[in-house]
Amino acid sequence: MNETIFKDFPELRVVDTREIGSDRKIKSYVLRTAGLKKREARAIETYWPRYGLSFKEEMLDYSVLFGNDNPVVIEIGFGNGAATAHIAKLRSEYNYIGLEVFLTGIAKLLNAIGKEGLDNIRIMRFDAVEVLKHMIADASVAGFHIFFPDPWPKKRHVKRRLIQKPFAELLARKLIKGGYIYCVTDWQEYADQ
Repeated sequence: MNETIFKDFPELRVVDTREIGSDRKIKSYVLRTAGLKKREARAIETYWPRYGLSFKEEMLDYSVLFGNDNPVVIEIGFGNGAATAHIAKLRSEYNYIGLEVFLTGIAKLLNAIGKEGLDNIRIMRFDAVEVLKHMIADASVAGFHIFFPDPWPKKRHVKRRLIQKPFAELLARKLIKGGYIYCVTDWQEYADQ
């Protein structure tokens, strides 16, 4: 397997390389280890070098990344990627960056876009807050898609919700004039906040 993949997917190593530390920040997700199916691991190995992005503390240059100056839409938490692939195919006049932390969803989206040969989408496996702070320039994004973020319904978990005032302010700073945030939830209390 390609050694550079291990930086983004330490779970693919035989030895667990995740860091353990006491200075952990509250995340809007919890990673659980689950085995990948062979076809999912193969999709990552085959398509990650073409579509995958590694986290770096430097701003992305979209024209270099995509080879064009089309507007960029960022999808945060794309799940299994079916909607993401469909939208990217239908709206080829836009470039898409998908942010997801769960391997099975990444593998499924990689497989879909790899088979379709879509060139207007890139994928990153990293915390969205850190990516937005360190890799996405202010006033550079045409839109954000956030479909059904985890509502964390228990009172003690509300602090984990992705959509909170500081995050909304961060998104707003990244938008171009006339840009949009498209957020969908089926949890009324979350929508009301």
